[in-house]
Formats: sequence, structure tokens, C-alpha cells
Amino acid sequence: MKVSLDEMATFVEVVDSGSQSIASKKTGVPLSTVSRRIADLERRLRVQLIQRSSHQQNTTDAGAVYYDYCSRMLHEAKAAEIAMQSIQKEPFGVLRVLSLIPIDDPFLSNMLDSFLRKYSEVTIEYLTVTTQLDLSEQRFDCIFMMGEIADSTLIARELGCFKTIYCASPGYIKKYGMPSSVTDLSGHQFAHSQISDWADFKEPSFKKGAFKKKMESRILTNDFLSLRRLVLDGVCIAQLPDIQIYQHLEKGLLVEVLPQQSIDVPIYLAFSKKKQFTTKVRAFIDHTVSYTRECAPWVLK
Repeated sequence: MKVSLDEMATFVEVVDSGSQSIASKKTGVPLSTVSRRIADLERRLRVQLIQRSSHQQNTTDAGAVYYDYCSRMLHEAKAAEIAMQSIQKEPFGVLRVLSLIPIDDPFLSNMLDSFLRKYSEVTIEYLTVTTQLDLSEQRFDCIFMMGEIADSTLIARELGCFKTIYCASPGYIKKYGMPSSVTDLSGHQFAHSQISDWADFKEPSFKKGAFKKKMESRILTNDFLSLRRLVLDGVCIAQLPDIQIYQHLEKGLLVEVLPQQSIDVPIYLAFSKKKQFTTKVRAFIDHTVSYTRECAPWVLK
């Protein structure tokens, strides 16, 4: 009997995800391919593995048994690959990197480029995430994070910190005036960012509790680039990372508002305790730490 690891992996992902469409999005495999693999698998095994309806799917009894075998086999296959990677002298293979940090700076692309030139056998999958996610369900080797690390399954290396800055355009200040204290902010327009795991970006927070009235946002977004565009266009005041606006501040396109209210936010590169520490992960962490010390656009610790 022909055995297809691709079909088995697709079946496990469909069961874990709860639907073929979600499995397609998580794996990057076209939905038509996912559907075809499941159909081919059921046809070859001559048994229905998944019961489908318009609202949900459930594994059949046969599907549950097959899922257990497939999960164990895939786990062993991954363990075998990791074991081979760990004994290699040179890093190789696909390195999956997530980022929860809004780095809009040549630093990142230059750092990745220097790593790839140094390690020619490594390929990087880099994904920027701006929404709430469950890290336990994500496939990654390393992850850039900011703020406090609440996940106890992660080991983190601190890379430094950046500041959050309340800023506005010169045109906005000319129209609405420059607030001299937090109590002046009640008459101003705000846009807020809905970035997960960072309360200070969900709504303004002010030091020393001097301003008690809640600042209501006219615009909410989970995209820092859109938020910066709104500020540059004179629509509002917003709180942004200095690493995203320092060039605009230097050119006079933006001005800082209430500098005494800036907040330090730590930056980390983390990896999971549950995964084997392969040579490619070790190489990426060492390279990132070293490169950061030389070229980072943020404050080093």
C-alpha cells in the first residue's frame, strides 16, 4: 500500500484546525489541494475519516484511530529530522520566524540578509503578526516579542528596548494646538492601536495618574503603518514606537507630544522550551544578538 506523508500531515492538520479552510490558511497549502488529499486518502483507505456538515466536522471512529497513528508517525518523522539537524556542524533547513514587533526599518531586512549570506543552507519563513494568537498552535523556531513575556514555555533573550511616543504632525499642532499637559488632551483626536499583549497600545495610559478621564479613540487599527499614516496626514495624535518614526521626527514631519509620557518597552527574541535547540536556531539567535549590538535602531541594554 502506498503511504503519503503529505496526505497524513494534511489529515492531522485538518482535524487539529477543525476545518479544511483553516488548515489551508495555517499551512499555506491551497484549499483545493487540501480537499483533494483528504478525498484521495479516504478513497485509498476505503473508509470515511471525517464527517462533514455545513457548520462543523467530526472524525469518525476510524478517523480517530487513524489520527492517532498519523500523529505519532509525524511526530517521529519530525524528531528524526531534528535529530539530524542537531548533529550537523552547519545550520540548514527552513527557519520559521514570527514577529510581534512593528519594525519598519532597514535594520530587519539587513539583519536577515546578513544571516542568509552567512548560512547559505538556511531558508527563512518570516511572518509578521498583528492579531491575537495562541503561540502553542503556531509553528515557529524563533519569535520577536515586545513587552512582558507571560508565556512560561518560552526562553527569551532581551535585545534592548524602544520608547512609545505620543506624536502628531506639524499641521495637526497648528490646527489644534500643542498640549502642554495631559489635562489638555481632552479636546484632541486620538487613534489607537489594538496590538495584542501590550495594554499601553490599546488605549492611552499616562504616568502618575494625572489624567483620569478615559481618552476615546476615533479610529482603532491593528496596523502600525496605517496608524503612522493617519498621524502624518494630520488626522490625530497617536502613540507609536520610536523605531517606526525616528526618521520622521528628524525630518520634522512629526513632533513629539508630552515627552514625559514616553514608555520604555523591552524587545525579546524567544524560542520554545518544548522544541529541540537546533544548530539553525542557535545560529540565528547568536547572529541576531551580535547584529543588534552593532546596528539596532533602538536602545540597547
